[in-house]
Amino acid sequence: MHFFNDITHFDGKFFSSVRLLFKKPGFLAKEYLKGRRASYLNPIRMYVFTSAIFFFLFFAFFKPGIHPGKERKNDPKAMAKVEDKMDAEDSIALAKSKRFSQSIPITFDSTNKISISGDGQEFTDRAEYDRYQKLLPKEKRDGILKRLYVHRMISLHKKYDRPEGGGGNELVDDLLERFFHSLPYMLFVSLPLYALFLKLLYVRNKQFYFADHCIFLVYLYIFTFIFLLVFFTLSRISGFAHFSWLSYILILMFLGGVYYAYRAMRNFYDQGRRKTIVKFLIFNILTSVSLLLLFTVFFAFSVYVI
Repeated sequence: MHFFNDITHFDGKFFSSVRLLFKKPGFLAKEYLKGRRASYLNPIRMYVFTSAIFFFLFFAFFKPGIHPGKERKNDPKAMAKVEDKMDAEDSIALAKSKRFSQSIPITFDSTNKISISGDGQEFTDRAEYDRYQKLLPKEKRDGILKRLYVHRMISLHKKYDRPEGGGGNELVDDLLERFFHSLPYMLFVSLPLYALFLKLLYVRNKQFYFADHCIFLVYLYIFTFIFLLVFFTLSRISGFAHFSWLSYILILMFLGGVYYAYRAMRNFYDQGRRKTIVKFLIFNILTSVSLLLLFTVFFAFSVYVI
C-alpha cells in the first residue's frame, strides 16, 4: 500500500528528500533526530519504497539463466529426445557437476548412489546411510554436521538426478535464485548488526542511542539502493553498447560512493577528519567480515531449503 501510494501520490517530499540525501550526506538523519520530520518523507517508508524498486529491477536484470531442465518440463517431445540421447558419459558429467564441497569427500556415480570416499560405502537413501552408521562403533561414526550434510546431499541427488529435473544446471539455478531472494532478508538482519558496530565505535557519544544509529543506516541504505540502481544501469549499458569510457565513470562512481559514506558519517556524528577516517575504516572492516559471514549463513540456508 505504501509502495503504490508513493508512486501515485508524490507530493514533492520524495524528490526533495532524495535531493537532500545526495546533496547533504547525513543531513536527513540529523533532521530526523532533531524532530524536523514533517518536510521529509519518513525514512522507513522511503526505505520500503526504494528497496522494493531496487530488488524488483535487480531480480529482473540479474537472475540465473533458465536451465534446459525448466524448458523441458513443459515439452514431452523434447524430454523424450533428451532421454534417448543420455548415455553413460552424460551421466558421469552430470554427477561431477553436483559436487558441492571438497572438504567432505562425497561423490556421485551413475547408479543413483551416493558414495563417501572415506570408507568406500555407497547409499541410495538416508535410511540406508543411517543404518550403516548405527553398525559402526561410536568413535567411527560421522559427526552431526557431516550426517546433516550427507542427508542433504542424498536429498539433492534424488531431486536433481533425473532427466526431467534439469540436472546440475537446475540445481545451480535454483540455488542461486533462492540465495538472491534471500538478499532483502540479509540486509534486514545486517542493519541492526551494523548499528551495533556504530554504537561500539561511538560509545563515548552518549547523545546517540542505538535507534539513532539505525536511522543513520536506514538513510545510508536508501542512498545505496538508488546509487546501485544507477550503477547497475550504466554497467548494463556499457556491456550492451561496448562503451569503454563508461568503465571510467563506473570507477569514479564507486569512489564517489565510498566518499559519500565517509562524509555522511562525519557530518552525522560531528567528529574530526582523522577520527572519522579511523572509525570509517574500522567500520568497513567489521561490516565486510560480518557480510561475508552473513553470505555464508544465508547461502548454507539456501542449500538447506532448496
